[in-house]
Amino acid sequence: MDAVLDLGVVSLDSALGGLGGCPFAPGAAGNVATDALVAHLHDRGIDTGIDLPALATAERLLRETLTHSEKLPIS
Repeated sequence: MDAVLDLGVVSLDSALGGLGGCPFAPGAAGNVATDALVAHLHDRGIDTGIDLPALATAERLLRETLTHSEKLPIS
């Protein structure tokens, strides 16, 4: 991540809780967690405008929702 920041990249992609991944790449680890990305950017002194405690609440709510939801059929 630092390498692309050092090259001047200003837009990065992440997923709440690191959920997701590529269905075409068996064993893929998933996506970069948004909270980890934002914390890293803040540690580097980059202001994202994102409230980390609010982000943590959103992640907790998502995980609770997914835990109590029925599994979706894979087509």
